[in-house]
Amino acid sequence: MENPYRLLIVIITTLVIMILVFYRAESKRYTVGDGEGWDIGTNYMAWAQPHNFTVGDVLVFKYVKGQHNAYQVSKEVYRSCDVGNGSASAGVLKKYETGSDEVVLGEARDYWFICSFQGHCLGGMKFGLNVTLDLIAPPNTTDDGVTNNVSNSGRGRGRGGGAENNNFWALWAVLLLANLALFFW
Repeated sequence: MENPYRLLIVIITTLVIMILVFYRAESKRYTVGDGEGWDIGTNYMAWAQPHNFTVGDVLVFKYVKGQHNAYQVSKEVYRSCDVGNGSASAGVLKKYETGSDEVVLGEARDYWFICSFQGHCLGGMKFGLNVTLDLIAPPNTTDDGVTNNVSNSGRGRGRGGGAENNNFWALWAVLLLANLALFFW
Protein backbone atom coordinates (compact mmCIF):
# COMPACT_ATOMS: atom_id res chain seq x y z
CA MET A 1 0.00 0.00 0.00
CA GLU A 2 1.20 3.49 -0.86
CA ASN A 3 2.25 5.81 1.95
CA PRO A 4 -0.55 8.42 2.25
CA TYR A 5 1.96 11.02 3.45
CA ARG A 6 4.26 10.64 0.43
CA LEU A 7 3.08 13.85 -1.29
CA LEU A 8 3.39 15.80 1.96
CA ILE A 9 6.95 14.51 2.41
CA VAL A 10 7.82 15.54 -1.17
CA ILE A 11 6.42 19.04 -0.66
CA ILE A 12 8.16 19.54 2.69
CA THR A 13 11.45 18.27 1.25
CA THR A 14 11.13 20.70 -1.67
CA LEU A 15 10.45 23.62 0.67
CA VAL A 16 13.42 22.77 2.91
CA ILE A 17 15.76 22.47 -0.08
CA MET A 18 14.49 25.76 -1.51
CA ILE A 19 14.96 27.60 1.76
CA LEU A 20 18.49 26.28 2.22
CA VAL A 21 19.57 26.91 -1.38
CA PHE A 22 17.94 30.32 -1.67
CA TYR A 23 19.14 31.59 1.73
CA ARG A 24 22.75 30.61 1.03
CA ALA A 25 22.70 31.88 -2.54
CA GLU A 26 21.29 35.26 -1.58
CA SER A 27 23.43 36.20 1.44
CA LYS A 28 25.97 38.86 0.50
CA ARG A 29 29.08 40.33 2.09
CA TYR A 30 29.46 44.09 2.03
CA THR A 31 32.70 45.87 2.90
CA VAL A 32 31.50 49.08 4.52
CA GLY A 33 32.80 51.98 2.42
CA ASP A 34 34.00 49.57 -0.28
CA GLY A 35 37.68 50.28 -1.10
CA GLU A 36 37.88 53.22 1.30
CA GLY A 37 36.86 51.07 4.26
CA TRP A 38 35.53 52.47 7.54
CA ASP A 39 37.28 55.84 7.73
CA ILE A 40 36.64 59.57 7.99
CA GLY A 41 35.66 61.25 4.74
CA THR A 42 33.37 58.60 3.25
CA ASN A 43 29.67 59.30 2.85
CA TYR A 44 28.31 56.10 4.36
CA MET A 45 24.67 56.91 3.69
CA ALA A 46 25.53 57.28 0.00
CA TRP A 47 27.44 54.00 0.22
CA ALA A 48 24.50 52.15 1.83
CA GLN A 49 21.74 53.65 -0.33
CA PRO A 50 22.00 51.42 -3.43
CA HIS A 51 22.20 48.19 -1.41
CA ASN A 52 19.24 46.03 -0.49
CA PHE A 53 20.23 44.55 2.87
CA THR A 54 18.44 41.34 3.81
CA VAL A 55 18.65 38.89 6.69
CA GLY A 56 21.86 36.84 6.49
CA ASP A 57 23.96 39.52 4.81
CA VAL A 58 27.31 40.38 6.40
CA LEU A 59 28.84 43.83 6.90
CA VAL A 60 32.64 43.91 7.00
CA PHE A 61 34.21 46.90 8.76
CA LYS A 62 37.87 47.41 7.75
CA TYR A 63 39.81 50.14 9.57
CA VAL A 64 43.04 50.85 11.44
CA LYS A 65 42.71 49.40 14.93
CA GLY A 66 43.22 52.07 17.56
CA GLN A 67 42.20 54.87 15.18
CA HIS A 68 38.58 53.80 14.66
CA ASN A 69 36.00 51.32 15.88
CA ALA A 70 32.49 50.31 14.90
CA TYR A 71 29.73 50.40 17.49
CA GLN A 72 26.26 49.07 16.86
CA VAL A 73 24.04 51.51 18.73
CA SER A 74 20.46 52.52 19.42
CA LYS A 75 18.68 55.08 17.25
CA GLU A 76 19.08 57.70 19.98
CA VAL A 77 22.85 57.22 20.19
CA TYR A 78 23.07 57.26 16.38
CA ARG A 79 21.31 60.64 16.30
CA SER A 80 23.26 62.20 19.19
CA CYS A 81 26.66 60.53 18.62
CA ASP A 82 26.92 60.27 22.42
CA VAL A 83 27.91 56.78 23.63
CA GLY A 84 27.99 57.87 27.28
CA ASN A 85 29.95 55.28 29.23
CA GLY A 86 29.78 52.79 26.34
CA SER A 87 27.39 50.41 28.09
CA ALA A 88 24.21 48.78 26.84
CA SER A 89 22.23 51.06 29.14
CA ALA A 90 23.83 54.01 27.32
CA GLY A 91 22.62 52.63 23.98
CA VAL A 92 25.74 50.77 22.83
CA LEU A 93 24.46 47.38 21.66
CA LYS A 94 27.72 45.86 20.43
CA LYS A 95 31.35 47.00 20.15
CA TYR A 96 33.64 46.03 17.29
CA GLU A 97 37.28 47.02 17.75
CA THR A 98 39.53 44.54 15.90
CA GLY A 99 40.06 46.49 12.67
CA SER A 100 38.43 43.76 10.59
CA ASP A 101 34.99 43.12 12.04
CA GLU A 102 32.15 41.11 10.55
CA VAL A 103 28.56 41.84 11.51
CA VAL A 104 25.91 39.33 10.49
CA LEU A 105 22.59 41.06 9.86
CA GLY A 106 20.60 38.32 11.55
CA GLU A 107 17.24 40.00 12.02
CA ALA A 108 14.83 42.03 9.92
CA ARG A 109 15.06 45.41 11.68
CA ASP A 110 16.87 48.75 11.73
CA TYR A 111 20.60 48.83 12.51
CA TRP A 112 22.71 51.89 13.38
CA PHE A 113 26.53 52.03 13.39
CA ILE A 114 28.94 54.75 14.47
CA CYS A 115 32.62 55.27 15.22
CA SER A 116 32.90 56.28 18.88
CA PHE A 117 36.27 58.05 18.58
CA GLN A 118 36.09 61.74 19.47
CA GLY A 119 34.47 63.73 16.66
CA HIS A 120 34.28 60.85 14.17
CA CYS A 121 30.53 60.23 14.45
CA LEU A 122 29.76 63.95 14.38
CA GLY A 123 32.04 64.17 11.33
CA GLY A 124 29.84 61.68 9.47
CA MET A 125 31.35 58.33 10.39
CA LYS A 126 27.96 56.73 10.94
CA PHE A 127 25.14 55.13 9.01
CA GLY A 128 21.88 53.32 9.51
CA LEU A 129 20.16 50.68 7.46
CA ASN A 130 17.01 48.63 7.40
CA VAL A 131 17.31 44.88 6.98
CA THR A 132 14.29 43.06 5.60
CA LEU A 133 13.14 39.61 4.63
CA ASP A 134 11.58 41.14 1.52
CA LEU A 135 13.77 40.37 -1.49
CA ILE A 136 11.71 42.47 -3.88
CA ALA A 137 11.71 45.97 -2.38
CA PRO A 138 14.49 48.37 -3.49
CA PRO A 139 16.40 50.63 -1.10
CA ASN A 140 15.80 54.28 -0.35
CA THR A 141 17.07 56.56 2.43
CA THR A 142 14.77 58.08 5.04
CA ASP A 143 15.20 61.39 6.90
CA ASP A 144 16.63 59.44 9.86
CA GLY A 145 19.55 58.38 7.68
CA VAL A 146 18.39 54.78 7.58
CA THR A 147 18.51 52.97 4.27
CA ASN A 148 14.94 51.84 3.82
CA ASN A 149 13.77 49.24 1.34
CA VAL A 150 10.89 51.27 -0.10
CA SER A 151 11.00 53.21 -3.34
CA ASN A 152 8.76 55.91 -4.76
CA SER A 153 9.13 54.39 -8.23
CA GLY A 154 8.12 50.88 -7.17
CA ARG A 155 10.87 49.43 -9.38
CA GLY A 156 13.24 46.82 -7.97
CA ARG A 157 16.95 47.44 -7.64
CA GLY A 158 19.78 45.47 -6.12
CA ARG A 159 18.88 41.90 -5.31
CA GLY A 160 15.14 42.32 -5.37
CA GLY A 161 13.02 42.05 -8.50
CA GLY A 162 14.32 41.48 -12.00
CA ALA A 163 16.28 38.41 -13.03
CA GLU A 164 17.10 37.24 -9.52
CA ASN A 165 13.42 37.06 -8.60
CA ASN A 166 12.65 35.17 -11.84
CA ASN A 167 15.52 32.76 -11.11
CA PHE A 168 14.02 32.02 -7.71
CA TRP A 169 10.67 31.03 -9.20
CA ALA A 170 12.31 29.03 -11.99
CA LEU A 171 14.37 27.07 -9.46
CA TRP A 172 11.29 26.56 -7.29
CA ALA A 173 9.30 25.23 -10.28
CA VAL A 174 12.08 22.84 -11.36
CA LEU A 175 12.49 21.41 -7.86
CA LEU A 176 8.75 21.03 -7.39
CA LEU A 177 8.33 19.30 -10.76
CA ALA A 178 11.28 17.00 -10.08
CA ASN A 179 9.84 15.99 -6.72
CA LEU A 180 6.37 15.46 -8.18
CA ALA A 181 7.87 13.31 -10.94
CA LEU A 182 9.55 11.18 -8.27
CA PHE A 183 6.28 10.97 -6.38
CA PHE A 184 4.31 9.68 -9.37
CA TRP A 185 7.11 7.55 -10.87
